[in-house]
Amino acid sequence: MQLDSHLAAVTRPDDDATAGRKRRGAFITVLYGALIVVVTSHFIAGPFRYLGYDARNWSLVDVLQCGVMLLILGSMNYPQWRYPSHVAYTFLVATVAVPIIVIPVFWGPLTASGVLTLQVTTLAAFATMRLCLAGGRVPLPGLKLPPEVFWLVLLVVSVGGIVYLIRSTGISPTVLSLSDVYSQRDDFSSNVTALGSYLVGWLGSGTLPAVLAVGLYRRNLILVGSASMGILVLYSITGNKSYVVGVLLALVGYVLCRPSVRSGRSWLIALGSAVAVAAVFDFFSGSFAMTTLIVRRALATAGLNTALYFDFFSHNPNYELKHSVLSFTGAPPYDLSPASLIGLHYYGSANVSANANLVADGYANFGILGCILMAAIFGVFLRIFDKASLHLPLQVSAPSLTLVLVAAANTATLTVLSTHGGIVALVLMLFMPAVVKGKRWSTESVVVKAPAAHAAET
Repeated sequence: MQLDSHLAAVTRPDDDATAGRKRRGAFITVLYGALIVVVTSHFIAGPFRYLGYDARNWSLVDVLQCGVMLLILGSMNYPQWRYPSHVAYTFLVATVAVPIIVIPVFWGPLTASGVLTLQVTTLAAFATMRLCLAGGRVPLPGLKLPPEVFWLVLLVVSVGGIVYLIRSTGISPTVLSLSDVYSQRDDFSSNVTALGSYLVGWLGSGTLPAVLAVGLYRRNLILVGSASMGILVLYSITGNKSYVVGVLLALVGYVLCRPSVRSGRSWLIALGSAVAVAAVFDFFSGSFAMTTLIVRRALATAGLNTALYFDFFSHNPNYELKHSVLSFTGAPPYDLSPASLIGLHYYGSANVSANANLVADGYANFGILGCILMAAIFGVFLRIFDKASLHLPLQVSAPSLTLVLVAAANTATLTVLSTHGGIVALVLMLFMPAVVKGKRWSTESVVVKAPAAHAAET
């Protein structure tokens, strides 16, 4: 009895601190969701009503229900980060789950019961992902290359890939403003080869963010500059804005993964601050340029599109992955991809790619069970990524996933893993030599063996 009392006295403060962090995290999740709704209502819903922002007849019950869902979601978040998957989970909560829970309450075609079904399904999907990430990690055995060999191979592959893209598409890197991307995207789509379409994601999302993270951790200007330049070159060729945003998010992720920060609510606070700054800027400038870029494109539209997926596939056949990896089981029910089909049905053009996220993708393929399945697949991927990167500091492994996560918030799960660099990032972690922190910005050798004390930090 005395031993039990002693153990209870010892563990209770930590338990209380964890519970306190969870309560604060849940409260911040509610505030973050409310901020997205307010900014969307004031800056986006009116000007972009033609893009599906039709107001719903919501009630106080709907709002209270939304608040409860956000509290539950916030309580499932990690109070503190230990693995890259913890950082990724928080990012997906902020960019996928919260917009899905709040946006369809106020805009879109769903009925009250449809909104509730979507919210509960989203919570179930993220609970499934959380379950896949439970417990500890055992490192994966990997072939550890000598540092010089690893970085030489990476340099050759990266430079060779970018040169191939330039030569095969005929598009030279240029200074490209954010307003000029659409014609550039059309040119790239018309000229890119099958290999080139894979190389873009493998390099831009799976490889260069990891080089950037190592450069930041090692305080090596050559690596930071080379990786940033490579990503910007890919942006100038493809017109894909996510590469520009991805560099900024990787930098933010690096800062948030410092040992003194590493809080489960960090991404919510960081992205919420960006939303608030964008709203203040647009309020005083009398425009909606910043809120369009940060809120509409990155958050609100994905939440709205998910509601459109639920509305359509609740009354029409599912793909059952027959347009993808299960094509051998039969012809898909539609000639168009899910994103083009939703674009045609709700936006009037098959050229509009109504991309969404793992919840929408799962529902398009197998209904509610599909949402659970895609969450489980991505959860297993994140768990394996943890195991492959246990020898690396969190400030290297977690920011390396940034652009993969940006893709996951806007693209089908299997596409993220195969085309947008998910598997490439995992393999890169498995082969990457151990990295230790540099004391100053330098151009000296990038990688050395990590001491035991540093290994314990990760």
